[in-house]
Amino acid sequence: MNQATQLALCRLNETFYREAANAFSAKRQYPWAGWRRLREALGASEAFDSVLDVGSGNGRFAAFLLEEGLRPSRYVGVERSVELIEIARAQAHLPSAEYVQADVLSDRWLRLLQEASFSLIVVFGVLHHVPGQHERLQLLSQLAGRLSPDGVLVATFWRFADHPRLRRRILPWPTDMNLDVAQLEPGDHLLSWSEGPAQVRYCHHTSDEELSMIRRQLTFAGLSIVAEFDADGPDQKRNRYVVLRRDDSKVYAIEESDAESEPGIRT
Repeated sequence: MNQATQLALCRLNETFYREAANAFSAKRQYPWAGWRRLREALGASEAFDSVLDVGSGNGRFAAFLLEEGLRPSRYVGVERSVELIEIARAQAHLPSAEYVQADVLSDRWLRLLQEASFSLIVVFGVLHHVPGQHERLQLLSQLAGRLSPDGVLVATFWRFADHPRLRRRILPWPTDMNLDVAQLEPGDHLLSWSEGPAQVRYCHHTSDEELSMIRRQLTFAGLSIVAEFDADGPDQKRNRYVVLRRDDSKVYAIEESDAESEPGIRT
């Protein structure tokens, strides 16, 4: 996928979240069922003193941490949508929460966090908005490099194309979008939101083959798989959760500086 296509898809989603932020947030006030399964997979006694929430939206994972009795000494939410950050700050789930407005697909965005490392990094509902297989893996590799010793990285992959009701939301790519559809990758789709076809987003469905590649590459990058499970939605199969822990016995194959030097989306 070339850079022009990536930028066009990112602009499409930026427009959606700017226009639909309030309605989107209003429908997302409750924790995902998979978050509780995640607690079980990691052990209910495990506490994390520092949390990085990538794509934090309206801050509902911060609310979940508070509900679970977890009060990390540092919680940082990273979100591109200014509107959703304002909602998260207004709700003030964790008094010590920090919110950073940043595009995680831009060059060197991690510099905004200085040299911080985190015991828990979560990437919920984000990767399906990242255009390009290379960019999805690059983001995960960058985050792996920010884990503290024995830290945990959790990523979800939205499996919308496996479900008939969600599959019906897939729309044909319009001809007036100034987009080279030949540059799209398998699994790239234009989806209408539940409010109506006028509001659309770019979403990527991750195939089993791509998931296998991601697992393999992250293992090479010094992570060990702790758990993997499906959860969320009426059938508890909407999201695939992959839970990985930093393993210092392995050597990082992709250092942060190397990942950032690769071609990416520049804004």
